[in-house]
Amino acid sequence: MSRGAKVSRSRIRRRAAAVAALLLLLPAGVLALLHLPAVQARLAAAAVRRAEEATGLDLPLEGASFDPLRGKVVLRGLAASVPNERPFLQTASVEAELLVGEAVHGRLRLRSLVIEGLRIDLSAPRPAKEGPPAADLPFLDALEIEHLRVERISIESGPLPAALRAVALSAAATGARADGSLRGGTLRLRAELPRVAVERPGFRAAVMQDWRG
Repeated sequence: MSRGAKVSRSRIRRRAAAVAALLLLLPAGVLALLHLPAVQARLAAAAVRRAEEATGLDLPLEGASFDPLRGKVVLRGLAASVPNERPFLQTASVEAELLVGEAVHGRLRLRSLVIEGLRIDLSAPRPAKEGPPAADLPFLDALEIEHLRVERISIESGPLPAALRAVALSAAATGARADGSLRGGTLRLRAELPRVAVERPGFRAAVMQDWRG
């Protein structure tokens, strides 16, 4: 074998080794980038923009973090409101754990979804009932949640209609929680509502009750 042929084969081997090393390091590099706070903030902002365009709502978000290997997403301070109005829904945190193997095959399944500090204001302006076209949110049709848990729920009615004000001015529920699942398009929930406060003309009454359903 000539010296030139040996040099050529040596170069080919070195280049092949470099390509193999690049292919091995590239996924690690991508994962490392996904762990950077700046990259996570940009991804969260892009996802929020897409959701706002699809729903027509304002969806402010205080912060987000991701763990790509575990498929875990944490959203902090997520709220929803009609544009330029006060929020009708606020959360302290939302933590979702995605089944990564299912996502690889194009299926959106969550092992768990935990919502902490959910506040619902029924007196705040809400979106039109017709909502966005289903084509704008196709992933919702395929979404499945194995375990859904909502903690520290508070619901405020705001001022009740004039026809009811002789009986009650407003009502609020605090300390509620719910457990359930979403499978095959069916949402199943079991809720506990331990405290309801009703403001009536002249006094305010608080009812302590454990309602399960």
